[in-house]
Amino acid sequence: MSIRSPKVPTLFRWLPELRHYDRSWLSRDLAAGLSVAAIGLPVGIAYAELAGVPAVIGIYSAIFPLLAYAMFGSSRQLMVGPDAATCIMVAASLAPLAGGDSQRYLALVPTLALMAGALYVVAGLCRLGFIANFLSQPILTGYLNGIAAIIIVGQLPKLVGYPGAAQEFMPRLLEFLQRLDQSHLPTLGLSLTSIVALLLLRRLAPAVPGALVVVAGGVAAVAAFGLQQHGVAVTGTVPAGLPQLHLAWLDGATYRSLLQDAAGIVLISFASGVLTAKSFARRNGYEVDANRELIAFGASNLAAGLAQGFAVTGADSRTAVNDAMGGRTQLVGIVAAVAMLLVLMLLAQPLSLVPTAALAAVILVAAVGLFDLGGLRELLRMSPREGLLSILTTAGVLLLGVLPGVVLAVALSLAWLLALASRPTDAVLGRVPELKGFHSVTDYQEAQTIPGLILYRFNGNLVFFNVDYFCARLRRAIEHADAPVAWVVVDASPINLVDATAAQRVAELHAELAARGIALGVARAKRQLRRYFAPGWSGTFPGTRFPTLKSAVRTYKDALASGVVGPSLSGAMADQPTLPQSEKAAHGGLHLDPTIANNQSPEGNRAMADLASGQVLNVKELRKISDENETAKMREVLARRRKEEEEEARARQDFMQREIRPDGIDRFNTWVKRAAAQGQSELEIMRFDSQYCTDHGRAINNLEQGWPETLTGFAKRLHEAYVQHLAPQGYKIRAQILNYPDGNLGEAGIFISW
Repeated sequence: MSIRSPKVPTLFRWLPELRHYDRSWLSRDLAAGLSVAAIGLPVGIAYAELAGVPAVIGIYSAIFPLLAYAMFGSSRQLMVGPDAATCIMVAASLAPLAGGDSQRYLALVPTLALMAGALYVVAGLCRLGFIANFLSQPILTGYLNGIAAIIIVGQLPKLVGYPGAAQEFMPRLLEFLQRLDQSHLPTLGLSLTSIVALLLLRRLAPAVPGALVVVAGGVAAVAAFGLQQHGVAVTGTVPAGLPQLHLAWLDGATYRSLLQDAAGIVLISFASGVLTAKSFARRNGYEVDANRELIAFGASNLAAGLAQGFAVTGADSRTAVNDAMGGRTQLVGIVAAVAMLLVLMLLAQPLSLVPTAALAAVILVAAVGLFDLGGLRELLRMSPREGLLSILTTAGVLLLGVLPGVVLAVALSLAWLLALASRPTDAVLGRVPELKGFHSVTDYQEAQTIPGLILYRFNGNLVFFNVDYFCARLRRAIEHADAPVAWVVVDASPINLVDATAAQRVAELHAELAARGIALGVARAKRQLRRYFAPGWSGTFPGTRFPTLKSAVRTYKDALASGVVGPSLSGAMADQPTLPQSEKAAHGGLHLDPTIANNQSPEGNRAMADLASGQVLNVKELRKISDENETAKMREVLARRRKEEEEEARARQDFMQREIRPDGIDRFNTWVKRAAAQGQSELEIMRFDSQYCTDHGRAINNLEQGWPETLTGFAKRLHEAYVQHLAPQGYKIRAQILNYPDGNLGEAGIFISW
């Protein structure tokens, strides 16, 4: 039931996820909202310590972004707010710019959040949601592992109770080892108690908000035992009420530095936050819009900045609590924000007694959750190279710092992408018995190639940094061919982009091969390859173009049979097996029928006579068959093939329409005669997928027993066509059920034989 009552606030009309709110969701959303608030409030205070700002700023950063995300977000479960990795990035960005001035630092915090929000919005308007996938999972895992280690080491002084002075990871770790004997015992005792309580609650009572229990317990301990008088640090005064709007005016150099830092925060925090949104969306059976998420994250950061808070992102722990409590909409975030705001306004005094050691314990346990050692082990087992990249990213973050670590992560991602794209996989293709299409001769040892013709597939885009590799691999394929090569067809189906440099290199390769008497053509090239070039320019791929590999190979065979050999050839294929090795040697790798050729040049006639007498001919001699009439002959061959393909297509269409009309039997007979002349004894006329192949195949193989009544439409029409038109001509029909290589049921092919 949707809310239709006029008493319902018109707010729902402009909150997209609440426009059709179901009353049955309300109890779950309220419970989830209170649970999120119970975790979000102490986490906000704790992460304020991590970001180096007063507790109230962390509370503001936990409240107002939730309201903004509810207006623009596409995720029903995601909760935005303070995040450990984002807070450590904020601190690392602003500490050098503040130069030890706390007031300047507090002025820079909201400015950085506003700039991050603006970048988010611009990216969303430009539909740059794909940047969520810019950092690979190994790089992101390595980065977060490094961040987790930095956070843990940074909390050690607060956990143990000594004043820390070091700022970098290694100096902080050495400082901890040197000053461990200066530990403040009450602080250490409270820290250990808090950590143990958090771990026990997580294990024994995961539904209980452990952070709230530990913080509340810490406040009670401070108040009951006077721990503040014994040297235990507390958060101090927390101002009640709403934040006051204040914008700082800074110099140009500071703005430029903040812009760079904001870009790094946007890249990392969005990649992490949208990953959380997508994972919970998949779990609940819906999709999130990455571009809309950019806008929503931007609005959340703008709200945080206007509230004097710091940059925020999607919070996985609070999102998990929302999902576990059954939250259905973004009303959860609104309830959580209102609850935290009421606590801030009514309970500011108890918040001032929160012990720093308890907050450090909350941060420590949360940082441990950032470690993904299991994922790293799986990476090392699955792909050692990517596992090493993850480890290098972690080392870069620890040794170079947080923001240089962002640059390193981006550089490693780009290097990895370029390494993959610069040397994509490739294959020489051939026919595999009982498999449709053309397949790699490396993957299928039984694949049969065609003497004198290379079918080559390049599994990547063709651009400036890999075109030399493409040319080198193609030359290598020619050099390692079993027989002298007369023609090469490039299967361009995997190629989605060709740039100007690549087009020029391919043109040079075409000229180089033509000088060697080898033709270069292309099949299955996409029309979109020309979209980056000037209108009317057609030089993306030089040489003859073919719509399919099959048509290319057929034309190649027809041209050979007609005596047309030369660098202007184009190829196409019926199912001709590879010649035996002895026959390859005798014919120079090319199979010619001297009775079909019609050459008028003396050189061509002599070459044909030599071939007819069984003399050995090499490719150079065979090219003499081509004479001044080659161009006209090629036009004739291509025109004949086009006509034959049109007739074949119409004959197949008869079967695709589940019938053979009387006027179509002549076309069918022509198709069969042409196949018989090429040595074939049957034709495959159509295929079924696995859903129908068993029943239809069984029915076709038992025509004499009649058709099952359950197959009325298709079966009846095909049976009538067979009885009326095919059987009188002496044709036989059969079905063959084919399995895929993995053994699963595949397709059923219908064959006509004679």
